[in-house]
Amino acid sequence: PSETSVIKAHPDFRFEYSGKVIYVDVHGIFFHSEYQVDKLYHQDRAEAFTKAGLTYLQFFADEIFEKPEIIKSMVLSRLGLATNKFAARNLDFKAVPFKEAQEFFNKNHLMGYKSSKTLGLYDGDKLVSALSYRSKSKTNVIEVERFCTLLNSSCAGGFGKFLSELKKLNKDISSFCDLRYSNGSSYLATGFIKVRDTLGWQWTEGSHRYNRLQCIASNGLTEKQVADAKGWFKIFDAGQRKYLLKQVLPVSSKVSVASSSSVAAAPIVSSRL
Repeated sequence: PSETSVIKAHPDFRFEYSGKVIYVDVHGIFFHSEYQVDKLYHQDRAEAFTKAGLTYLQFFADEIFEKPEIIKSMVLSRLGLATNKFAARNLDFKAVPFKEAQEFFNKNHLMGYKSSKTLGLYDGDKLVSALSYRSKSKTNVIEVERFCTLLNSSCAGGFGKFLSELKKLNKDISSFCDLRYSNGSSYLATGFIKVRDTLGWQWTEGSHRYNRLQCIASNGLTEKQVADAKGWFKIFDAGQRKYLLKQVLPVSSKVSVASSSSVAAAPIVSSRL
């Protein structure tokens, strides 16, 4: 298509529905490892599509084989084809029990469950959308760990409703987005600011990817030596972007606001999927 020729890219798939167009690449594990492509290949590709104003998603082959329903749901959602549509204002808000949260994220989030507190939006007894977070007491920051909606479903206003609840804790809120399939626009729309981009990677033997902590220096061997013994090598992603929503004013700012008789007291808000 002419729109991709501008950035000299040839994605694997192009989907279009009702004026919406998205591009999708499915990367073979070995052929997109450090032995075949530069470590910035996926990051540069994502940036090129974003700068061109094009919606672009990247998946690895093991995700296609292991979590096809989640990927299908993500693609349909981007095209506005979610089968079930909910409005957050019509749903009940409550904490999600551990086992239910674990099952929900494993079935509906590409990265699965991560231990943390979970909030949910329910339609009766059905969990429709969930957000998990953990609080970093030393830095006075809440970090959003996971956020997703039921497969083949959309929840208008869901993230905003969760965010309103987290703000009550009066702490800064941080989160990360995976640049393989998100550009962070929803964060910017809700007052977050971009902090930094970090390039990530995982280990692979050529067909599956493994957490980088599954191969570390030990028994006098370096990380590289341990990896070589296993036959593992690196595969890089497109990067993770950190966003931050400032909630807590510095002490000096609080004093100046409180001491000004001409300014009415009011909460002030300035501004890792």
